[in-house]
Amino acid sequence: MPLNLKSMRIAGVASLATLFLASAISAAAPAYTGNNSSTARVDSHENLRSTQLLKDLQVVTSELHRDAETLGTFATRPQLSWQSHASYLAEVRDQINEAGQVLKQLQDKIHKVEPWQQEAINRIHPVALQLAGHTEAAIQHLNENQNLRFVPEYTDRLTAIADHASDMKDTIDNFVDYGATQTKLQKLEVELNLSSS
Repeated sequence: MPLNLKSMRIAGVASLATLFLASAISAAAPAYTGNNSSTARVDSHENLRSTQLLKDLQVVTSELHRDAETLGTFATRPQLSWQSHASYLAEVRDQINEAGQVLKQLQDKIHKVEPWQQEAINRIHPVALQLAGHTEAAIQHLNENQNLRFVPEYTDRLTAIADHASDMKDTIDNFVDYGATQTKLQKLEVELNLSSS
């Protein structure tokens, strides 16, 4: 009986990752291609909402980064069971799903927000796709080859997951910092009665 439960758990991980890739992140590629002010009208409400979504994505990505880093160390730790691998892959998959939902909301607003937010969405999207692809491939490999956890096809995926999660976190952190700095600068300009035109 325990063997069936383990097999079902891994199969569930693989099918959910496939469902994620078919919906959240890959559903809508960014349509924005540049800073054309005639096509992109900034809406202050959407701007504030997108800033909050980027902050939400930052929180999710911080958790994702932590678990992906741990998973990346599994590539060199032969003593860990396939169940440990499955558990961390499931955690990473769930966090990617959550990040994908937030990213989809950002993509829906891309023509209504500030150029820096558009650029953030455009830079995050391909990294998220690569991260999801490597995660799905790792899950599929583990599902089919539980005893082959140290072949390069699998360990390279674990390393790539950690690397892409780190890239995604750094990108989001930098854009959120940029937005906060820009907001502070705008407030100071108003307080000091400086013209920004």
